[in-house]
Amino acid sequence: MRDRRDCKFGSVFGIRLQEVASGVVGYCHEPPALEMVRIPVMDVTLHIPDDLARRLAAMGGDLSRRALEALALEGYKLGHLTTAELRRLLGFATRSALDGFLKTHGVNIDYTLDDLKRDRQDLSRLGF
Repeated sequence: MRDRRDCKFGSVFGIRLQEVASGVVGYCHEPPALEMVRIPVMDVTLHIPDDLARRLAAMGGDLSRRALEALALEGYKLGHLTTAELRRLLGFATRSALDGFLKTHGVNIDYTLDDLKRDRQDLSRLGF
């Protein structure tokens, strides 16, 4: 078994790490195949008057993160983003982390009977 130090970007087998500045994503798999994929990224700049920015920042939290979350949530609510895309955009490592985020923001999760069947099949295949 390979050590985590053998993987570029400090990744662990199958777990993606991003370097936002370069737009490079590294994947490290077992057996030893390393695949690098360039993902184009877009930077968005908001021009907010200083007095309003101070008031918004005083509410707490990172203003840039809050703007990203608001944009992502709106896209998800309107059906323009899938759950997987929302999770990737916001950088959540697990589905349960995203579910918690959505619950905190009062967003219902679309979980169908087919989703339940797939989850049960996956758990059964894993021996649970």
